[in-house]
Amino acid sequence: MVGTCGFVYVVNTQAYLDEARASLASLRRHMPGAQVAIITHEHLFADEPSVIWIPLTRSYNAPIVKWEAIRCPFDRFVFLDSDTRVLRDISAMFEPLDAFDCALAHEPLRGWDYRTTAARAFCELNTGVMAFRKSDAVVALFDLWIATYDRMLGEQKLIADQPSFREALWSSPQVRLCTLPSEFHLVTGKPAFIAWDAHILHGRNNLEAIEGVINQVLGSRVLMPVYGLLTPYCGGRSLLGAWARLTQHVVRQLVAPKYTATASAPGDWELRANAVKKSD
Repeated sequence: MVGTCGFVYVVNTQAYLDEARASLASLRRHMPGAQVAIITHEHLFADEPSVIWIPLTRSYNAPIVKWEAIRCPFDRFVFLDSDTRVLRDISAMFEPLDAFDCALAHEPLRGWDYRTTAARAFCELNTGVMAFRKSDAVVALFDLWIATYDRMLGEQKLIADQPSFREALWSSPQVRLCTLPSEFHLVTGKPAFIAWDAHILHGRNNLEAIEGVINQVLGSRVLMPVYGLLTPYCGGRSLLGAWARLTQHVVRQLVAPKYTATASAPGDWELRANAVKKSD
């Protein structure tokens, strides 16, 4: 092992690598001494001694490429999707691994429209930000994940990797799961609730603009695509006050930066998966 804790990106194209470098720059701003590994094709390796470069074992055309994160040289690691932005020191993400094997946040849209043996009340998890403690149980989970992905891809044409992770985790009761709060994984392209300060943003939106507003005021709030940041009513409000709030939100929608997906995004697996379903 290179060291106890580290961060890992897994990418398979130049576009994703460029995106990962932007994410890494945000990580370095807050954790300049963090150990980082990038797993990618050898022809994409760069002369960056501060990064541990690891070759992919094969080619991929799907997000299951992140399965190779288990090959990083850390015994505790946080996987970050390339479309993430780090806003704070996130070393606290390693602390739950003293008692748990992994830590992930819920998938905001849940993902119930596929066949699975997992209980309906066993939530799908978003695999864009994941913390793991390397153990025999976790290595076995990753092996089961890729096998389950191949099976569900063949049977249901599921391109997304989260259904197979949910199925594999459900079948691995020996793996102890800690649920990450949205403060450590805020998905920006879907309605997302947050209460305290955001540490990681995830999505192909204007993450720099979102960073500028997301932590200005703490407390219960929801980040809405297009609409921006909304705060709830607390207690009774007058009709005049309600109209004032509505006007504020309408004006914000007209003048605030639009938090929509960028045209230059390397890919959107969710859209591809939905397109496959519609073609069936």
